[in-house]
Amino acid sequence: MLKLPLAIFGIDRMIKFHIDKELELDEPKEICGGKVILRKYYNKGAAFGVCASSPRFLAAVQGTLLASAAVCYGLLWKQGGKNGLKVSLGMLLGGGLGNFYDRIAYQYVIDYASFPVPFPRLRRLVFNVADFFIFAGAILTIIFGSADKSI
Repeated sequence: MLKLPLAIFGIDRMIKFHIDKELELDEPKEICGGKVILRKYYNKGAAFGVCASSPRFLAAVQGTLLASAAVCYGLLWKQGGKNGLKVSLGMLLGGGLGNFYDRIAYQYVIDYASFPVPFPRLRRLVFNVADFFIFAGAILTIIFGSADKSI
């Protein structure tokens, strides 16, 4: 039941540990032929820097959402089937745990991946593995949740 969220959490922690140790803040490093840019950034807010000036409030909201996701995930495992929904909630939970750990341990989230897109405002966005799992898990939860009429 906890294998997927714990695996995502573990992968996220290992990558963030390596990035934090090896890269300087805001010093870009191109990888994958320039398709991905590694750039360590300490994000004190949520997505797009939202609530950066209210770290305790943000941690409380994130903790509440994470606890709610954990309860839903646990209840869902008691039911048969619904594997797509179980995987998508596991992705949300694993990614959420990764970023919540950072927020509690450091008061910021370690972000490190950006993309060389043609739009300057989007080029400044920096993500991490947990963010990708949160995003993918949210989209899949909507898809599988709306397909399941018993929810």
